[in-house]
Amino acid sequence: RSADIACQAMGFDYAVSWGNNDNYTYFPESMLANVSIVMDQFYCPAGARNISDCSYDLMQHDCSHQEDIIMHCSGGDVNPTNDTEPEYEIVYGALYVMQNGSAVQSNKGIAVVGVRDTRTGAETYGTVCDDSFNNRSADIACQAMGFDYAVSWTNNRNYTYIPESMLANVSIVMDQFYCPAGARNISDCSYDLMQHDCSHQEDIIMHCSGGSDSPSTEPPTWGPTSYPLDDEIAVKFGGLEVQLKVNPKQGRAKIADFLEEVADIIG
Repeated sequence: RSADIACQAMGFDYAVSWGNNDNYTYFPESMLANVSIVMDQFYCPAGARNISDCSYDLMQHDCSHQEDIIMHCSGGDVNPTNDTEPEYEIVYGALYVMQNGSAVQSNKGIAVVGVRDTRTGAETYGTVCDDSFNNRSADIACQAMGFDYAVSWTNNRNYTYIPESMLANVSIVMDQFYCPAGARNISDCSYDLMQHDCSHQEDIIMHCSGGSDSPSTEPPTWGPTSYPLDDEIAVKFGGLEVQLKVNPKQGRAKIADFLEEVADIIG
């Protein structure tokens, strides 16, 4: 049933067959060396009708690439184009710090958000890149997590709160998070979800304060922002070339911040 549900989520009608990647049938072993395994324990009961009826673990596994799923789907469009681009929404936000060997929520730490694909229900949790981030972005982010304002923020250059080794398999799920000076909530800001050009040294770390000075247990009221994906680029992985449609990086944030600082200086 998991195979049928997976095929249907990709635009087909059903699964003809499936198996593991023991013989590296479709991709050579060398090309998978630096590819993450992001889903495990994907189980759909007999009565499941879509992926929201199934269970799975994201970003944690105990597998090798020989256990990767390979499939043959049929029905529907045998050459799916995914005319409907994924639509993402933010469903979670918190700051994390290492304490006694475990990552725990705090009012200071590395920013972590959870992102859901609204078509499939699949969720991915990861960090926030510092591109376009500014002081107003920091205040808005803290308020969305139940605090009043940001005391300070910077990037993760020194891996202050979470060691580098623990971030190796963690995704960066948010980039270009920019809030203009007059922004009152996250809906006034812009950001990219599930696409970035960052490293974990560019992750946002923050210190929030006010409110209860303890993290909220309620999910933040963050909604998605949508942009047309109209720039096509080619990405090469070894001998494989993949065509991707992405939205262009926006540099206006850094310019706007500079102009705001100049305006403050000259009054």
